[in-house]
Amino acid sequence: MNESDGGESGHFTPANSRVGTGKRRAIWSTLAVWLILAGGLVIVTIWQLRLQQQLVANAQSRADGIQAAEAAQLHVRELTHQLELERQARETVDAAALKTRKKYYNLLIKLAGTAVNEERLAEALEHLEHCRPGPGETDLRRFEWYHLDRRCHPELLTIDTPAEKSSGVIFSPDGTEIASVEGRLIVFRDAATGKTIRTLQEASGELRSIAYSPDGQRVGVGVHASPPMLAVWDVAKSERVCECRGHTDVILKVAFRPDGKQIASASADETIRLWQAETGQLLHTLEGHAGAILDVAYSPDGTQLASAGVDWTVVVWDANTGQELVTHYGHEGAVMSVAFRPDGKELASAGVDAAIRFWPVGEEAQRPTDDENLVGFLTTHRGVIRGLAFSHDGQQLVSASEDRTIKLWNAETREEIHTFLGHLQPLLGVALARDGMKLVSYGADRTIKIWDLVASAEPRRFAGNTYLYCVAFSRDGSQIATGDLDHTITLWDAVTGQELQKLKGHQSSVVTLS
Repeated sequence: MNESDGGESGHFTPANSRVGTGKRRAIWSTLAVWLILAGGLVIVTIWQLRLQQQLVANAQSRADGIQAAEAAQLHVRELTHQLELERQARETVDAAALKTRKKYYNLLIKLAGTAVNEERLAEALEHLEHCRPGPGETDLRRFEWYHLDRRCHPELLTIDTPAEKSSGVIFSPDGTEIASVEGRLIVFRDAATGKTIRTLQEASGELRSIAYSPDGQRVGVGVHASPPMLAVWDVAKSERVCECRGHTDVILKVAFRPDGKQIASASADETIRLWQAETGQLLHTLEGHAGAILDVAYSPDGTQLASAGVDWTVVVWDANTGQELVTHYGHEGAVMSVAFRPDGKELASAGVDAAIRFWPVGEEAQRPTDDENLVGFLTTHRGVIRGLAFSHDGQQLVSASEDRTIKLWNAETREEIHTFLGHLQPLLGVALARDGMKLVSYGADRTIKIWDLVASAEPRRFAGNTYLYCVAFSRDGSQIATGDLDHTITLWDAVTGQELQKLKGHQSSVVTLS
């Protein structure tokens, strides 16, 4: 047991070696597993840490987002509140501004109404223009504005002319057209619409006056050429048919004789010249005025010619011989216009003294020729009267003045029927349509206006001798019935105003009719 035991214990056998190797392998395997598990645990732990960090970051981000949203909402609420305050302030300001505008509007309307009533239309129109709303403003205009505006524009039609001013406007004999001279142009327009139909251009010079031949086929115009001339144009052919030369100064007025065979031209050279209408041959030269002659007019039968002069006189001439028949004195300034009444019994004249004088024609005209010879006298204009015209039936007279008004008169009674307002500058002339339905005027405001005479006609008067309670038309409109204080019903002719019948039987006043 000594050596043998010791020897046995000091040496490894192969079997022992194999056992040790297996143990080591097992240990290494176990260690490897543990290392793998530990590595996985580390990885999982790292992943969990990162996940946790991401979750924390996301939570923080959500918290930040919520906080930002809440801050934004707060800002929105603050802005909304601020806008509401501003809106309220703006509404307060707008309400105050509207209140001020209403006060201003009412003041302007009052001023415009006063101006219209006092015939100061330019001022009235300026006030009305200030009443118009600006961009985005409330329109305050109501009935009163449109009523005043209509009173400022009572004419049927207004034509704005490009020329500085027209020097003459007339109706065609059939009343369908108006002709005017504007610069070097003769302009023909539709009397209903104002639309230009045709124009004729006079190359020789400016035009100063125009007249239609009675048949409407020709017009005569005064041409401010060197030397001055009277030019006659064929309207349909648009060509000049003759020239009448002889005046040494500007031609101020032209007129055709009613038969169309003679033309008269009045000039600043103090003469009137009578021309043969077809050929332009000079027939007579009329001399007698001491200064420019501003207007001429033929009598209805064409035998006499009246002239108006700056020498304050009205002269009547024999249109066949050129002989002076009578001179009328009385005007206190230049005479601007003359017109014969269509029945040939009176001659009207007007001028710088703002008065209309009526002179007898015929045998009565041979009496003393001052104001004692007058058969009528009118003074209501407040400025120079530039134009006169009788209606075709002689019942009415119109006058145009530099006071910017046109007045319609009853030629029989001398009563004023109506005043036309609308021109913003002095009137320069006026003419009536032959049918008596319309008149045309022109002024320094560079406008031509057409007016309705029928709407402004004198109302029919029914002369009763008792107080009226009621009135009614018959079904066909031919008669009028009135209920009277004296217990009667009176029947009248609606056209003539003549009393037809008086019905009696009521025991008290008649207060209603149907």
